[in-house]
Amino acid sequence: MRIVSLLLLILLATPAHAAWYADSSFIYRQKITVDNTKVNADLTDFPVYVNTDDLATGFYANAQADCGDVRITKTDETTEIAREIVFCDGTNGEIHFKAAGTLSSTVNTDYYIYYGNGTAADYATSATYGAEAVWANYMAVWHMKEDPSGAAPQVDDSTANSHDLTSSGTMTTADLVAAKLANGIDFDGTNDYLSGSDAATLEVSAVTAQGWFRLNTEGSNSTLFGRDGGASSPYKFRMQGTTGVSFQIRNTSGGYVNSPILTVGTDIISDNATWSMLHGTYISTGSNRIYNNGVEKDTGTAASGTIKIDSTQGLETGASVADGTYMGMIADELRLRSTVLTSTWISTEYNNQNSSSTFYTASAEEDVPTTAGPAFWWNGF
Repeated sequence: MRIVSLLLLILLATPAHAAWYADSSFIYRQKITVDNTKVNADLTDFPVYVNTDDLATGFYANAQADCGDVRITKTDETTEIAREIVFCDGTNGEIHFKAAGTLSSTVNTDYYIYYGNGTAADYATSATYGAEAVWANYMAVWHMKEDPSGAAPQVDDSTANSHDLTSSGTMTTADLVAAKLANGIDFDGTNDYLSGSDAATLEVSAVTAQGWFRLNTEGSNSTLFGRDGGASSPYKFRMQGTTGVSFQIRNTSGGYVNSPILTVGTDIISDNATWSMLHGTYISTGSNRIYNNGVEKDTGTAASGTIKIDSTQGLETGASVADGTYMGMIADELRLRSTVLTSTWISTEYNNQNSSSTFYTASAEEDVPTTAGPAFWWNGF
């Protein structure tokens, strides 16, 4: 007897694919994976810097030239997070995003950058996922990306606090130069400086100030960056003569707290070629710290006291106008925060900004997935 068996299996299956951003009009994405060995402790809401030159082939061809269509999600591929497009021209770019939640020091963390929507507009700075949300924990952030000869105020604060800076001296378009992250501002050491008025949001009991600096000529007892008023400055990076840099605090105990000095020529190089990332911190117990390139150099101490409130002292970068001294330098990525950042946060920032391409890796470009129809399998004998 001949037995014929006929089996028809109808498999209504869709090929498995990853989740996607809610709007499939963003038709491309890349995954970036943060290397946990570059993150020196678990960090909450850490702002990650992305150099778009690190992204895989396809980004510049398929994203809008100004990167206004860039959207970023967490590791689940759909939960959006805030980002700021600082600069993007179709061949280079600087982006920062808030790693909302925990950036892990023990396992790699994935994020997804979506793009490729020709009609999408950039977010307003005050939008839920706009620039101000990235910097919600900061007093002020200046990316130093603007032409200092433009209309005042020339240099924008990326936070909601609007501590914009106005240029003085003989600053020109040529003073907007290539810098550590993307662009920075060049100060001539003769009469160039940036300034901003005082405000209640700058009157704090603890502070972290930070920035990238490339020194050329040091004005004696001049100011690199901070709230400055000569002898009554609340907090600033200051030249000690012309041979060192300190993070100086004036507190309610009536005097100054000076950290040990970073020696020019050893700790911070004066050659107009070598970049230094400086962090200065102070807390009201009298502990003052200064860091160079992510490394704490030492701690200064004095009688405890909160930072002196002085409503007449505004922001200055590149000069101590009260003392008539000016800095020859390039400055990039200046930030102020009303908390003391930990040493592990600071060293992780250095890892990220000094060598972005080793802080994370980018995957190959992916297209938006398509849904396949039903599959049939026929087998007979």
